[in-house]
Amino acid sequence: MQLDISNLRSRRPSAIALAAIAWGLIFLVKSWQLYRYGVDIPWSDQWDNEITLIYFKAMDGTLSWGDFWAQGNEHRIVLTKAMDLAIFELNGQRFRQLHVLVAQSLVFSLIPAVLLFALNREKIYLLASLLLVALFLPVIGWENFYWSYQSQVYFALLFGVIGTYLISHERPSAIALTIVTLLAGLSNASSFFIPFLAAIAIALWGPRNRRSTFAAMYFLALSMLCYKIFSAPKPEHDVFKATSLPQLVDSFGRYSAWPGYWGWLFWFVLAGLSAVMLFKLLRYRGQEAGAPHNRLVRYGLLLGLWFGMFLTSSIYVRAGFPDVPNRYFDYYLIGFAALIFLFTQLKGKRWLPLLAGCIVISVTTVAFKSFIQWSNYAQMKNAYRDNMIAALKLVQHNPHIGQSELEEQLKKVPLPYAGYPNYEYPGLVIRDPRFLRMHRHWDLKAD
Repeated sequence: MQLDISNLRSRRPSAIALAAIAWGLIFLVKSWQLYRYGVDIPWSDQWDNEITLIYFKAMDGTLSWGDFWAQGNEHRIVLTKAMDLAIFELNGQRFRQLHVLVAQSLVFSLIPAVLLFALNREKIYLLASLLLVALFLPVIGWENFYWSYQSQVYFALLFGVIGTYLISHERPSAIALTIVTLLAGLSNASSFFIPFLAAIAIALWGPRNRRSTFAAMYFLALSMLCYKIFSAPKPEHDVFKATSLPQLVDSFGRYSAWPGYWGWLFWFVLAGLSAVMLFKLLRYRGQEAGAPHNRLVRYGLLLGLWFGMFLTSSIYVRAGFPDVPNRYFDYYLIGFAALIFLFTQLKGKRWLPLLAGCIVISVTTVAFKSFIQWSNYAQMKNAYRDNMIAALKLVQHNPHIGQSELEEQLKKVPLPYAGYPNYEYPGLVIRDPRFLRMHRHWDLKAD
C-alpha cells in the first residue's frame, strides 16, 4: 500500500526556491548590463550629495550621524548613504561606482523575489511566475539603474512590496508594518504610502470593533508623521501643493507630452486601471476568510492601489519632465506585477488576451525607447569619462591650472544629464586633492 503524502508537502520551500532562482537570474542579467553599459564616474547629484557631503567628510574624519540624516534632494536616504559609504570604505576610500551599482542590483533583484514568494505562497503559479521574471529581465533602464545615488528607488520599492504583503494578511502585524515603514522612510520620502494603505485595508477588511478603528487611525497618523519626518519637500517637490482641480489636471496634461498621442493613451489606461483596482478593492468583502486565492487577489489589489498612489504623486511632483515614461519605468514594473497577480484568478475571461496584449505593447514601447536612449547615453558617458580623466591629468600635473581652462576641457564633452547649468561645480570638485585620492585607481600618468 502506497502512502499518499502529496497533501503533506509544503509549498513554502518551492516558493522560496523559485524566489531564490529568480533573484540570482535577474542579478546576473543586471550585472551584465552594468558591465556592458555602466560607467565609473559621478553623475548629477552625486557631485554634492555623495562626494562632498559623504566621501570627503569620511576622508577627513568629520562625518557625523547627522550627515546620514541630512536632506538629499527631497529625501533622507539613510540606507543609500550607508550602503555607498560601506563600499567606499571597503575599496580603501576609492570611488568605485560600478561596485555600488552591483550592490544596488542585488536590492533590485530582491523586489521580484518577494513578489514571487507572495505569488506562490500557497500554490505554484508557474506561468505567472515566468511572466513576472520576464518583466524584470529586459536590459533596460533610465538613470536609476546607472546612478548609485538612486538606489533609494529600489529600497523604497522593496519595502513597499514587503509592506503590501504584510497588509494583505487577515491580521497584519502592526509591529512588522511599523518597522517596514520606518525602513522605507530611511530610504525614500514615499514611505508614507505604506501605512496609509494599511489604514485603508484595515478600514475595509477589519472587524467592526474599537480595536480595528484605533489600528486604522494609528496607521493613518503614522503615514502623516512619515511624510513630515522623512521628507523635506521643496516647493516643487511637495505632493500636496495642488490648490485646484485644473492645476492637477494640467500637471497630468504636461506629462502626456511623451510620446504624443501615445502619452495621453498611456495615462488614460493607467488611470483607468487604478480606478478599476480601487473599485475592486472596495467591493472585495465578505468572501471566505483565509482562502489562498483570496489572499492572492487581495495582495494584487493592494499592490495595484499602492502603485497607483505612488506613481500619481511622482507624476505630479515631476510635472514638466517629458521623459517620465523612461525615468519611472521601474515603478511601472510594480503595476504590471499587480496585474499578473490578478490574472491568476481571471482564467476563462474573454477579454484577458486583449488586456495582456495591451500590457505587452506598453512594456515593449517604453522598453524599446529606453534601451535606445541608454545605448546613446552609454556612449556619451564613456566619452565624458575619458574627458574627465584628461581634466584630472591636467590638475595633477599642473595644480595651478586656471578654472576657466579646466572648464573648457570639461566642456569638450557634454555632461550626461548633468543637473547643473554649467561646469563650474564639477570643475571645483576635481581640483580637490581628495578627489584625486578617490580615483587613484585610474591611470592618471601624463600622456
